[in-house]
Amino acid sequence: PSARPEIIGTTAPAAAATEGVVRAVIDILKSPDDQIAYRAADLLGTMAEQPVLTVPALIESVQGTNRLVASTAAAALGNFPDYADIVVPILLQAYQNTNSVVSRREIGGALKKIAPEAAASVGLK
Repeated sequence: PSARPEIIGTTAPAAAATEGVVRAVIDILKSPDDQIAYRAADLLGTMAEQPVLTVPALIESVQGTNRLVASTAAAALGNFPDYADIVVPILLQAYQNTNSVVSRREIGGALKKIAPEAAASVGLK
């Protein structure tokens, strides 16, 4: 992906490269091939960079219809504790939705990492 002009003059090269990588991985996350997309979700969680870009992309995946991708995205969200106020309601909604495709185990793990009190409120220990 090409850099946005406003970034070039205001961001250190390493930071611009990081944003470029994150944007590329987010594009991969949208792949219709779940075997590729879930790996992108996992990588985004592992990198835990550029949360302004990453968190919304992972939330969108959690709300998707593919169980593997949604579950991996839910687990990845556990690596963004500074965004718990945004992430926790999404995870709780998915946890309490009996029709959700997201693995309750992955949601539980993420909740325990970023909001133990919220996890306890739904019976997770």
